[in-house]
Amino acid sequence: MTAILILGVGIGMATAMWTVFNAVLLRPLPVQDADRIVLLRALDQSGVEIAFETSQLEELRRSSRTMRDVAGIVHWPGPSAIPLVDGDHPIRLAQMYVSGNLFEVLGAKPALGRLLVPSDDFASHVIVLSYGAWRTHFDGDPSVIGRQLTDPHDHSLYTIVGVAAPGLDYPVGVEAWRPGFAQGVVVDAIARLAPGATPAAARAEFLTAARSIFKRAQFSAALAGATVHSLRDGVVGEARPVVIVLTAAVGLLLLIACV
Repeated sequence: MTAILILGVGIGMATAMWTVFNAVLLRPLPVQDADRIVLLRALDQSGVEIAFETSQLEELRRSSRTMRDVAGIVHWPGPSAIPLVDGDHPIRLAQMYVSGNLFEVLGAKPALGRLLVPSDDFASHVIVLSYGAWRTHFDGDPSVIGRQLTDPHDHSLYTIVGVAAPGLDYPVGVEAWRPGFAQGVVVDAIARLAPGATPAAARAEFLTAARSIFKRAQFSAALAGATVHSLRDGVVGEARPVVIVLTAAVGLLLLIACV
């Protein structure tokens, strides 16, 4: 009986950990050619990221030859839980403000309705739900498209125009995306590589462009370098080594249990 219990615990833990390992490291992201999507980061002397203003992001987009398109995400530590009202039902959605071309850069498809498009930069009262938020807060109701959510502070209305595909969780923890690029807002850059371009070439071009942009902004002294990381590295981040170590540990535990 004890042996069966030990084996059952070992198998259960191994199954749970494999589910996490598969979801975090193996399952493909619901975007087109994920290996062609890169995160661009400019760094100061101490290794701290320097964000771009929206006008600088537009300049980078126009001048780049190694990147087919560049999108922006407002430079916040993470999604902010903002209260909204659905009819008479209050909800809190972890939201991020992004450029309207973000989903085009990602090559993402909607599960329902549509995603944001560049013209939405000038129509800030639209919102796209993550698949998880749609299931959790709206019970997976397909008639949610066109529904209006109210901001309780200023009574503004935000129309739900789409639901993202399952697994599209960027930035991590986001439940809703909204366009919101005002002049002077600082943003992080995400790009799709041009055909034939390599991450190394993109990094070299990006560093040169950043130096030129920040020099005109009288900020060049702080610029020390630049990095280009894959989208998956940006999504997984520091969780990768932790998940690998835990999976190996649980595998070893299962082996001991079997013995």
